[in-house]
This record gives sequence, C-alpha cells and structure tokens, in this order.
Amino acid sequence: MKRFLRAVGIETSGKEEELYALLLARAKAVDEALDESERLHERNLIRTDVYERFQREYGREKEELNTVIRDLLEAEPALLKQELLQSERRVLQAEESAITDAELSGQLSTELAEDLIAEVHQKQARLDRGETTVTSDIEREGYREFWRERATAFGLDVDEDVLDETAMEELTDESGSNTSPLDDETEGAGTD
Repeated sequence: MKRFLRAVGIETSGKEEELYALLLARAKAVDEALDESERLHERNLIRTDVYERFQREYGREKEELNTVIRDLLEAEPALLKQELLQSERRVLQAEESAITDAELSGQLSTELAEDLIAEVHQKQARLDRGETTVTSDIEREGYREFWRERATAFGLDVDEDVLDETAMEELTDESGSNTSPLDDETEGAGTD
C-alpha cells in the first residue's frame, strides 16, 4: 500500500496510518458490539436494562471514535485521499460485477455491457494515477458517462447540474450526524 500511495503522490509517515487503522478497527468492533447486543435483546436473551447499558456505553464510544476519526482525516488529508481511492476501487469492482451479472442474466446485451465495463476500466485507470472520479464537478471528471450519451441520443433531457455544497453535504451526510466515515461504504458489505 505504501508503494501505491507514493506512486500516486500521497506521502504519509506511517504513524497516522497506524492510528487510523487502529481507530477504524475499534469503530468496527464497537459497531459489531452494538449490533450483537441488539440481536440478543430482540431474541430476549438479555434484559432491557442490560441492553440499554450496552447501547449507552458503546454508543458513547462510537460518537467519540467518529469525532477522533473525523479530526484525524481533517488533520491528515493524505489519509482521506487514501480512503477515497481505496473505497472507489471497491465501488468500481462492485459496478463491474453488477454489469456482468446483468449481462449474464440477459438484462443487458453483451455490446452494452462491454461499453459500460470499458467506462469502469477508464475510471480504474484514473485511480491508478491517483485521481478520483468521485466529484460533483462534471467538468473535472473529464468524460461524460456512457448512459448520458445514450439517453441524450434517444432524445431525453439529461440533467447535469453540478451539486452545490449543501446538496453534497446531504448526500455524504457530513452535516454532523452520528454516522461513521465508513458507515456508507460498508453498510451493504456487513462490516463497519
């Protein structure tokens, strides 16, 4: 990972990476503890007062961890970029898998699947250069998505308004809620 980060121009000392890994691992453990206590309570395997104690204790720790993680990412922008690039790589792999599944199930022609997968590969190539494609600035993306081209060619009006900061905050939930920086990324994967 360190070689990859240096190759794409991200320099870190290693200490902040170690702290970040520790904080993320603890946040994941806290989330698992909260989930398990809820499962036990739903099955009536622990009393409500015990469940509430777990929820208070681990809930407090989760809030504290989220604050420290957010502060660390603000203080060390290289970590935030690293997380964005790693997360985007996982998301693009999921995109490619979904396209392949749609093709195999007959929902999508091979030709369209190849076009969509080529677009995913284009985004992956940008990641290899240390560039993210996750931006609200369409001009900075450097390309227009394949589906937009097809919809426009069909005569549909494709809204390409650039999101303002308020809309981005609503989408990314950076408005001060109690979600972890990884909650959105891993919600469907079963890990936090």
